[in-house]
Amino acid sequence: MASNTVSYAVAPPSVGNMAVGFDVLGHALDAPGDQIRATRTDKSGVVMGAVSGRVTSLPNKPESNTAGAGVLELLASQNVDFGVRIDVHKGVALGSGMGGSASSAVASVVAVNALLPQPLAPIELMPHALAGEQVASGCIHGDNVAPCLLGGIVFVPPAHPERCVEVPVPDGLNCVLIRPEFRLDTSAGRSILNEKVNLNDVVTQMSHFGHLLCACFSNDIDALEGAFSDVLVEPQRCQQVRGFAEIKTAALTAGALGFSLSGSGPSMVAWVRAQDVQSVESEMRRKVEQFYGDQYQYVTSMVNAPGARLIQSKEWLGD
Repeated sequence: MASNTVSYAVAPPSVGNMAVGFDVLGHALDAPGDQIRATRTDKSGVVMGAVSGRVTSLPNKPESNTAGAGVLELLASQNVDFGVRIDVHKGVALGSGMGGSASSAVASVVAVNALLPQPLAPIELMPHALAGEQVASGCIHGDNVAPCLLGGIVFVPPAHPERCVEVPVPDGLNCVLIRPEFRLDTSAGRSILNEKVNLNDVVTQMSHFGHLLCACFSNDIDALEGAFSDVLVEPQRCQQVRGFAEIKTAALTAGALGFSLSGSGPSMVAWVRAQDVQSVESEMRRKVEQFYGDQYQYVTSMVNAPGARLIQSKEWLGD
């Protein structure tokens, strides 16, 4: 039985879509994520507390806050007789294409789950984390939430996200992510997409998607080459990110297995073999600096990165 009055959790950033898996495929990143401190209160409901880190102001109403909305649903579902105060330390920038809203939504339900008399299993937290993510994106999609919660690569059926499947990660698969310092909100990125697409492009995308999954389940990293090629969404969104084509060419020339936007951007991600990480990172940074100077963030990570976890109070970075 849980008896905590304060708990702390962190959830990683993530890569949504994984090039060919729009809304259904994503993976975690081994990089600083969002931290949540959840404090049990006598009064029912959720109170949004301090905000620190890459963001210092978030909506005060929990139903309008990605860290609060899911907690409201979680508490209601468990019929508890207490409330919670939520403090947020943002390690993921908003509108970054790194799953910042998912990171907050997941970390908050993981932290509050530890306060429950009978904590739920991680997969049971999925619908509550999705409710938090929906506040930011305007719709329910789990390609950031699921890997953020569970780690690694996860496939998420849109109609039944609770039936998500953890996809094996080929040995040695890494990624290099570059994020120019400007904001692109998910809702804005979705608004430019054309709902009508070419049938031949759909078939090509399906082929790449199947190619990717087969390579993962057969642990064949070399078979991934050519699979990370998005012919449906990337062509519509890439014009929002200055220098995208040039940075992509630099990454592929340096040995990347594939390259695409992370989520709706502006982050861009290359998938690489372990031995090629340094060369791909160097070329991507050289090229991105031609367009953005030093105004960018970069991350190198294994794709089989861990998901959300509880942390100790000494690890808390917030105010």
